[in-house]
Amino acid sequence: MKITLINPPMPYLINDKASPPMGLMYLGAVLRHAGHDTEIVDLASTPPEDWQIPGNPDYYGVTAATPQYKYACMVKKMIRRQNPGTPIIIGGPHASALPESVLADGFDYVVVGEGENAIRKIVEGDKARGIIMAEPPDDLDALPLPARDLIDILSYSPAMQADKVTTLISSRGCPFKCAFCCKKVFSPKLRFRSPENVMTEIEDIRNNFGINGFVFLDDTFTLHKKRLKEMCARLGRAEISWRCHTRVDQVDKPTLEMLRMSGCTEISFGIESGSQEVLDLLNKGTSVEQNIAALRNAKDVGLITKMYIGFGWPGDNRDTLEATKKLVDQVSPDQCLMGTFVPLPGSAVWERPSEYGIKNINDDFSEYYMVGSFGKAPINFDSEQLNRKEIEGLRDELLLFLQERGFMVQPLNAENRQQENPHRHLHHVNAITHGKSNA
Repeated sequence: MKITLINPPMPYLINDKASPPMGLMYLGAVLRHAGHDTEIVDLASTPPEDWQIPGNPDYYGVTAATPQYKYACMVKKMIRRQNPGTPIIIGGPHASALPESVLADGFDYVVVGEGENAIRKIVEGDKARGIIMAEPPDDLDALPLPARDLIDILSYSPAMQADKVTTLISSRGCPFKCAFCCKKVFSPKLRFRSPENVMTEIEDIRNNFGINGFVFLDDTFTLHKKRLKEMCARLGRAEISWRCHTRVDQVDKPTLEMLRMSGCTEISFGIESGSQEVLDLLNKGTSVEQNIAALRNAKDVGLITKMYIGFGWPGDNRDTLEATKKLVDQVSPDQCLMGTFVPLPGSAVWERPSEYGIKNINDDFSEYYMVGSFGKAPINFDSEQLNRKEIEGLRDELLLFLQERGFMVQPLNAENRQQENPHRHLHHVNAITHGKSNA
C-alpha cells in the first residue's frame, strides 16, 4: 500500500516550524516497518495556494489540533477534488475529542487515541470505515524510531540554546487531572521508554542529522525517579545539551542539580497562575509556594528557567491578575511565556463549563489558539465575573507588564524564528493520533 500522511499548517502559531510533527513521524515509521510505501507531505508554513498533495496513494492520513482543523478540512476538500475515491484518515487532538462531528464532516476514518496500531489495521483492511477507538501501544520500546527522514527535519527550530535542535518523547500518559487539558489522545496509563531505547534514538539522530541539542516533549519528564537517575547518567555521558518540562511538585533541588550535571540547560514549568484560587479551580494540584520554590531552586542550580502562565482562566479577575504579576516579580524567571486560556474540546472545562463559571463559548474552532501576534489571541467565552472585553483588557495589561520586564512575544520574522508556542506543555505532538491537547 502507498500512504500519504499530511501535516497541515498552523499559521495561528508564532512559528509553526518550531516543532516537527512527531506523531506523523511515528506513524510513518510504523507503516514503513510494515512494508508500506509511506510519505509525509509537510505543509507547515505553506499557504494554501502553494499546497501540493500527491494524487496517487491508496490512503491519505491527516492530523489536526483544534485550531488546525480548519486546514485539515481544506486538505480534505483538495483531496476530494483530485482523487475523490481515496479514503482519508484523520486523527489527532480534535478528532479524538469530537469524533462524531469530525466523521460527519466527511472523513472516512476517525482515529481516537494513539494511532500506531490503528493505522496499520486500517490500511491492511482490518477496520471498517467510521470511528476507530485505537488500542495504545503498551511497549514503547517496541515502536520503530520516528521517521525523521520523511520531512526536512533541519528546517525545524525548537527554541533552545544549541546550533541544531530537535524533539523526542520518552514517555506517554499523565496521571494528573488538570481541568484545562484534553486526555482523549494519549492513554492515561503511564508508559516509559527504557533509557537504552532513548539513547539509541539520540545516537541515531546525531549520526544521521548532526543534531546535538534535544527537547524532551514529555509532559512531566521527572515522574519516574529511578528511571530519571539512569537516564541522566546516560545523557551526561553522551555530552549533549537538552531541555525538558515538568511539574513543580515533581522536582527538588537535588533532582534539579542532577539534571544540570547531565547536560540539561533549560527547564520549563506549567505555573499557570499566581492565584491559589485559580490553581485549585483548575485542579492543578500545586501551590503558589511550590511554584516559587521550584523556580528558585532551578535558578539556584544554574538552569535556565521558563515559566508558562496564562490569563482568562476560570476564576480570573483583577485580583488574580495582580497575584500573577506578583509571582513573576517574586521569582524573576529567565523566560516567561503567556497564553490566553481556551476551553479545549475534551477538557473538563469544555465538557462542564457551568462548573467553571464560563458561558457563551465561541464555536469557531479556528480561533481556539492561545498565542498570536504580540502574544494576543481571541477570547472565546464570557465568565461569570467578566465579559470578553473585560477579559481581553486584563490579558493585555498582563502582556504589557511582561513586555516591560523583557518578556516580549513578537510576531514571527527573521530575527525571532526561535520563538515557540506558549503552553507547549498543554498541547504538543501533532499527529494523526498523537497530542495531548489542542493548543
